[in-house]
Amino acid sequence: MVHSVNLLNRFVCHEVVRCVDRAHAVTMLCYFVDLADSLRATQNFDSLMGVASAFEHVSMFRLVESWKELI
Repeated sequence: MVHSVNLLNRFVCHEVVRCVDRAHAVTMLCYFVDLADSLRATQNFDSLMGVASAFEHVSMFRLVESWKELI
C-alpha cells in the first residue's frame, strides 16, 4: 500500500512540475485539488494521502506564483 501511495505522490509531482508555463501548472493544480476533494468525498483516504503529500513536496513549494493564482 505504501508503494502505491508513493507512486501516486511522484506522479502528481511530476505532472505539475513538468508544465512549461504557469497557466498549465495552475490547470494541473486545479485538477489535482479537485481529485483530492473527490477522493475525500468517496473516503479513499490512501489515495488522498498520496495526492495531498505531493502538495507538500519541496518541488511543489517552488511554484509559489502558480499557487497564488489558484487562490
